[in-house]
Amino acid sequence: MVLYYVEPVEYGYIVHGPEVTDVPEGADKLEEPSEEQETDEEEEPTDQEPFVFISYSRKDLNAIALSLAKVLKAARVKRWIDIEITPGKFWDTAVDEALESCTCLVVILTEASVASDRVLDEVESVRSHSGAGKVVPYLYEHCKVPASLSRIQRIDSTAHEPSPILTSFASLLHTLKDTYGL
Repeated sequence: MVLYYVEPVEYGYIVHGPEVTDVPEGADKLEEPSEEQETDEEEEPTDQEPFVFISYSRKDLNAIALSLAKVLKAARVKRWIDIEITPGKFWDTAVDEALESCTCLVVILTEASVASDRVLDEVESVRSHSGAGKVVPYLYEHCKVPASLSRIQRIDSTAHEPSPILTSFASLLHTLKDTYGL
Protein backbone atom coordinates (compact mmCIF):
# COMPACT_ATOMS: atom_id res chain seq x y z
CA MET A 1 0.00 0.00 0.00
CA VAL A 2 1.45 3.37 -1.04
CA LEU A 3 1.64 5.94 1.77
CA TYR A 4 3.27 8.91 0.01
CA TYR A 5 5.28 9.92 -3.03
CA VAL A 6 8.21 12.23 -2.29
CA GLU A 7 9.28 14.27 -5.29
CA PRO A 8 12.57 16.19 -5.12
CA VAL A 9 12.29 19.57 -6.83
CA GLU A 10 14.79 22.40 -7.26
CA TYR A 11 13.88 24.17 -4.01
CA GLY A 12 12.90 21.29 -1.74
CA TYR A 13 10.36 18.49 -1.94
CA ILE A 14 6.75 17.96 -2.84
CA VAL A 15 4.99 15.24 -0.86
CA HIS A 16 2.07 13.65 -2.72
CA GLY A 17 -0.60 11.53 -1.10
CA PRO A 18 -1.49 7.98 -2.15
CA GLU A 19 -4.44 9.19 -4.25
CA VAL A 20 -2.10 10.57 -6.95
CA THR A 21 -2.75 8.74 -10.20
CA ASP A 22 -0.10 10.44 -12.34
CA VAL A 23 3.09 9.89 -10.33
CA PRO A 24 5.74 12.49 -11.17
CA GLU A 25 8.93 11.15 -12.77
CA GLY A 26 11.72 10.82 -10.21
CA ALA A 27 9.38 10.62 -7.23
CA ASP A 28 10.25 8.05 -4.59
CA LYS A 29 7.39 5.78 -3.65
CA LEU A 30 7.03 5.26 0.10
CA GLU A 31 5.11 2.06 0.76
CA GLU A 32 4.14 -0.01 3.75
CA PRO A 33 6.46 -3.02 3.64
CA SER A 34 4.61 -6.27 3.14
CA GLU A 35 5.29 -9.08 5.58
CA GLU A 36 7.31 -10.92 2.95
CA GLN A 37 9.50 -7.91 2.21
CA GLU A 38 12.62 -7.53 4.26
CA THR A 39 12.88 -4.11 5.79
CA ASP A 40 16.22 -2.62 4.96
CA GLU A 41 18.01 -2.13 8.24
CA GLU A 42 19.47 1.32 8.46
CA GLU A 43 22.57 1.91 10.51
CA GLU A 44 22.36 4.51 13.22
CA PRO A 45 23.96 7.77 12.09
CA THR A 46 27.54 8.34 13.19
CA ASP A 47 28.76 11.49 14.95
CA GLN A 48 30.07 12.85 11.64
CA GLU A 49 26.84 12.41 9.67
CA PRO A 50 24.20 15.13 9.92
CA PHE A 51 20.86 13.76 11.14
CA VAL A 52 17.49 14.76 12.54
CA PHE A 53 16.42 13.57 15.99
CA ILE A 54 12.64 12.96 16.08
CA SER A 55 11.19 13.75 19.51
CA TYR A 56 7.61 12.61 20.16
CA SER A 57 5.34 11.10 22.76
CA ARG A 58 5.03 7.32 22.55
CA LYS A 59 1.26 7.89 22.30
CA ASP A 60 1.89 9.61 18.95
CA LEU A 61 4.10 6.90 17.45
CA ASN A 62 1.54 5.49 15.02
CA ALA A 63 -0.40 8.71 14.48
CA ILE A 64 2.50 10.83 13.21
CA ALA A 65 6.04 9.87 14.30
CA LEU A 66 6.38 6.80 12.06
CA SER A 67 4.96 8.64 9.05
CA LEU A 68 7.41 11.49 9.57
CA ALA A 69 10.32 9.03 9.90
CA LYS A 70 9.25 7.29 6.67
CA VAL A 71 8.92 10.55 4.74
CA LEU A 72 12.38 11.68 5.91
CA LYS A 73 13.84 8.34 4.88
CA ALA A 74 12.17 8.51 1.46
CA ALA A 75 13.64 12.00 1.03
CA ARG A 76 17.05 10.55 1.95
CA VAL A 77 17.28 12.60 5.14
CA LYS A 78 19.13 10.73 7.89
CA ARG A 79 16.96 10.60 10.96
CA TRP A 80 17.11 9.08 14.41
CA ILE A 81 14.06 7.74 16.21
CA ASP A 82 14.22 5.74 19.41
CA ILE A 83 12.35 2.71 18.09
CA GLU A 84 15.43 1.96 15.97
CA ILE A 85 17.83 1.67 18.92
CA THR A 86 19.96 -1.41 18.44
CA PRO A 87 18.80 -4.25 20.70
CA GLY A 88 21.14 -4.63 23.66
CA LYS A 89 22.03 -0.93 23.88
CA PHE A 90 21.09 1.02 26.97
CA TRP A 91 18.13 3.19 25.97
CA ASP A 92 19.07 6.31 28.00
CA THR A 93 22.66 6.21 26.75
CA ALA A 94 21.59 5.85 23.11
CA VAL A 95 19.12 8.74 23.41
CA ASP A 96 21.63 11.01 25.16
CA GLU A 97 24.33 10.29 22.56
CA ALA A 98 21.91 11.04 19.73
CA LEU A 99 20.77 14.28 21.38
CA GLU A 100 24.37 15.46 21.79
CA SER A 101 25.32 14.80 18.17
CA CYS A 102 22.13 15.53 16.20
CA THR A 103 22.12 18.28 13.61
CA CYS A 104 18.65 19.33 14.73
CA LEU A 105 15.70 18.05 16.73
CA VAL A 106 12.19 17.98 15.30
CA VAL A 107 9.75 17.95 18.20
CA ILE A 108 6.23 16.80 17.32
CA LEU A 109 3.83 18.92 19.36
CA THR A 110 0.62 17.25 20.54
CA GLU A 111 -1.33 17.22 23.80
CA ALA A 112 0.57 14.05 24.74
CA SER A 113 4.04 15.35 23.88
CA VAL A 114 3.72 18.66 25.72
CA ALA A 115 2.65 16.67 28.79
CA SER A 116 5.67 14.35 28.48
CA ASP A 117 8.63 15.13 30.72
CA ARG A 118 10.85 13.02 28.46
CA VAL A 119 10.00 15.07 25.34
CA LEU A 120 10.57 18.36 27.17
CA ASP A 121 13.87 17.01 28.56
CA GLU A 122 15.00 16.14 25.02
CA VAL A 123 14.21 19.67 23.83
CA GLU A 124 16.05 21.23 26.77
CA SER A 125 19.04 18.94 26.24
CA VAL A 126 19.47 20.11 22.64
CA ARG A 127 18.84 23.76 23.54
CA SER A 128 21.43 23.63 26.33
CA HIS A 129 24.06 22.32 23.88
CA SER A 130 23.42 24.71 21.03
CA GLY A 131 20.49 27.00 21.61
CA ALA A 132 17.06 27.27 20.05
CA GLY A 133 18.38 27.16 16.48
CA LYS A 134 18.64 23.39 16.51
CA VAL A 135 15.01 22.83 17.50
CA VAL A 136 12.24 22.70 14.89
CA PRO A 137 8.78 22.50 16.49
CA TYR A 138 6.21 20.64 14.37
CA LEU A 139 2.65 21.37 15.54
CA TYR A 140 0.66 18.25 14.69
CA GLU A 141 -2.44 19.08 16.73
CA HIS A 142 -3.69 22.10 18.62
CA CYS A 143 -2.17 22.14 22.09
CA LYS A 144 -0.70 24.55 24.61
CA VAL A 145 2.84 25.07 23.33
CA PRO A 146 5.35 25.15 26.23
CA ALA A 147 6.89 28.55 26.98
CA SER A 148 10.34 27.19 26.08
CA LEU A 149 9.11 26.58 22.50
CA SER A 150 6.58 29.37 22.05
CA ARG A 151 9.11 31.88 20.65
CA ILE A 152 10.62 29.46 18.11
CA GLN A 153 9.04 29.55 14.65
CA ARG A 154 7.19 26.28 14.10
CA ILE A 155 5.71 24.33 11.24
CA ASP A 156 1.97 24.19 11.76
CA SER A 157 0.27 21.17 10.20
CA THR A 158 -3.08 22.38 11.51
CA ALA A 159 -3.06 25.51 9.32
CA HIS A 160 -2.68 24.03 5.85
CA GLU A 161 -5.60 23.10 3.64
CA PRO A 162 -6.61 20.87 1.90
CA SER A 163 -3.73 18.48 2.73
CA PRO A 164 -2.32 19.64 6.06
CA ILE A 165 0.08 16.74 6.64
CA LEU A 166 1.45 16.67 3.10
CA THR A 167 1.94 20.44 2.97
CA SER A 168 3.61 20.56 6.38
CA PHE A 169 5.87 17.57 5.56
CA ALA A 170 7.01 19.40 2.42
CA SER A 171 7.65 22.54 4.47
CA LEU A 172 9.65 20.53 7.01
CA LEU A 173 11.76 18.89 4.29
CA HIS A 174 12.44 22.31 2.77
CA THR A 175 13.51 23.67 6.18
CA LEU A 176 15.80 20.71 6.88
CA LYS A 177 17.44 21.06 3.48
CA ASP A 178 17.89 24.84 3.48
CA THR A 179 18.67 25.47 7.13
CA TYR A 180 20.53 22.33 8.13
CA GLY A 181 21.87 21.00 4.83
CA LEU A 182 20.20 17.62 5.29
